[in-house]
Amino acid sequence: MHAVQHPLEVPQPSGFEVHRSSGETYADVAGSYVLDGRSTEKVDLDASWTEPVDDPREDAPRELSARTSVFSLPLDASALVPEGLPAAYRLRDDRELTFDSRVARELKRALPTPHQFGDTKYRRVTYTLTATTRFREDFPVTWIDSPDRLAVTSDAVTVDVPSSAAPQLPDLQYVVPTMGWSAGQQDGGYVSKRRGGGLRVWMGRGWWSSGAGELLGVVVGSDVIAPSGTDYPFVSLIGQDPIRSSASLRNLRAASFGGHPTVAINVPLVGTPVPYVTVVGHTPRYDETTGRWFADIDLDTQEAYAPFVRLSLARYQPNSLEKCALSPIVLADIVQPLPDRTATVTAGPDDPSVRTVTVAGPSYVSVRGRGADAGTDSVLPAVTVSVQRADPAVADDVLRWQTLPETTVTLARRVIGTAATWTGQVTVPADGGELRLLIVEEERLFADAPGGTETVTSRIVYATAVPV
Repeated sequence: MHAVQHPLEVPQPSGFEVHRSSGETYADVAGSYVLDGRSTEKVDLDASWTEPVDDPREDAPRELSARTSVFSLPLDASALVPEGLPAAYRLRDDRELTFDSRVARELKRALPTPHQFGDTKYRRVTYTLTATTRFREDFPVTWIDSPDRLAVTSDAVTVDVPSSAAPQLPDLQYVVPTMGWSAGQQDGGYVSKRRGGGLRVWMGRGWWSSGAGELLGVVVGSDVIAPSGTDYPFVSLIGQDPIRSSASLRNLRAASFGGHPTVAINVPLVGTPVPYVTVVGHTPRYDETTGRWFADIDLDTQEAYAPFVRLSLARYQPNSLEKCALSPIVLADIVQPLPDRTATVTAGPDDPSVRTVTVAGPSYVSVRGRGADAGTDSVLPAVTVSVQRADPAVADDVLRWQTLPETTVTLARRVIGTAATWTGQVTVPADGGELRLLIVEEERLFADAPGGTETVTSRIVYATAVPV
């Protein structure tokens, strides 16, 4: 054979796999490649990948690029095991190279070695096999510093290396209700919509404990949850506010969540009497202002008014070994998501100064006090609308608005089931200036009063401003 600068053939993969067991910080690699053994002295398996890193000691999360040589296999005759004997790697007919690092470990052979990562995280890794010519000594020594002159590299093979240990417990800080707003002209009137049902989960630094793709999982159980059930202490719960009579609810399930989350069923909940649960995974985001992580959860609370929600949360790694997908769970404090509200303002066809105001959304029909349920207007939610004018001498966009005297109107309430509609009219002054309508809903509650009696108090639960 004549000396050739490169091996006569570029290695072509015909099979490649990685294997990992629970708790291992490495991955075994096994592959099969077609190459020209007569002109190849050795092959090198190289790996490259990127991974996110969130070290709380650093200013912010970052992405790390990594590259390593997994092993180098000599293909000279003295290094090859004869046919018929167990071998960790073998070259058949100078054409087909097979290798398996797990077999090498079982046979106590030095090569090929597994891919050492040093941790149990998931990674998506790209592997290439480089074949080097047998005739390096026949070419200038300086070429050794230019590997491409003496070697050829296979096509890349990309595989998922699963995480081999459960993620860490999420650093839960607190959960707060969220809302979404949209407003604008619609069908001849002005419509302002508040989208309720949202919850934001705030967490501390140190994400990706199990590698890229780690999600915040909401753990849910069966459709019917009873306090005596084994899964009751471990899954997310939703229920009616005990002091308000509102629409009934089904327990949380995968269909209760909006926003296209990642849903996994029959996920083992290790360390609990619950064998399997459903996990609804949400992608967290990093907030540069506060230096924390958060995940937004969208719940369909149907027609219920401000239900009680207790989230069961865990880190969830979709790319993991069995029983390594979920961290231990942490139960969040009970929180009440807000109900939807739609406010519509239209001008009167006969008198443009008159505005008809309508507010609609889920509500409740009675409040439970010390005695029987109370369904009188004095304890049910009230909606008012007021006319406000901007003071041109005040620059602040909040403080410049002043409510005009004798313009506040209480809207009439009508309820069908537990869906409420408040409707009324307000007259807009014609003396000019920048005007708006302020719509406010107040929720009323029984409260203790001096002498052991009850009184009624209120709090604002909804407000929107509509330009005139």
